[in-house]
Amino acid sequence: MKTTGGRTVFNYGMEAQLSLTDKLYHRILDDILSWTIKPGELLIEARLAKEYKVSKTPVREALGLLSQEGFVEVIPRVGYRVTEVTPRDVYEVFTLRTLLETEGVALAAKNASDEELGKLYEDGEELAAKIDSGEVTPEKYLQLHDSFHVRLALLSGNRRLASYVARLLRDWVRVRLRDPELTPDSVRINRRDSKAICEALLRRDGKTAKRLLREHINKSMEEIRSHLA
Repeated sequence: MKTTGGRTVFNYGMEAQLSLTDKLYHRILDDILSWTIKPGELLIEARLAKEYKVSKTPVREALGLLSQEGFVEVIPRVGYRVTEVTPRDVYEVFTLRTLLETEGVALAAKNASDEELGKLYEDGEELAAKIDSGEVTPEKYLQLHDSFHVRLALLSGNRRLASYVARLLRDWVRVRLRDPELTPDSVRINRRDSKAICEALLRRDGKTAKRLLREHINKSMEEIRSHLA
């Protein structure tokens, strides 16, 4: 799920100029999120340095950052291991998403301009047409889904809230990429949820938008937890 320049939809807010450590961090993270590097796989500094054609120092620093964020764990005298994804991880991520995103959408109903809400709805209708015509794969929809949720959070007027939402969305991507329920039919159902939320926002009905978003997030959480179980 990479694009030119090493960016992906998950790398919200990346600067145009990155250090070598940052570039390696995002490259390894992208490989973890896309399952190119699988849960439980060992990562050896020397091997990665050879693969990426760099010295071991930026590799060590990048792995240190990934360790701080919980994507890898240190194995003493061996290297690093990619962490597994557990039902508890999913519960924690989605609980935080529910708390942040529902408050964000309620604020969006108050703070966003008519033009911003109208553009969000129009973009959603354009996406729906592409989904119905088969132009959007489930994987591509996942990218657009994340962008939609971040846009909702930004419309709250609270950029820190949007930043946390973006991080939480990134944390659950590698689970959703392997979700067998991520089918064209499920994409259409999720799109209907998004449309209903947009319609509530256009009416400035923050209470309904908040309820619909909570139901949407909780439904996704139960599907993923069932899959992992």
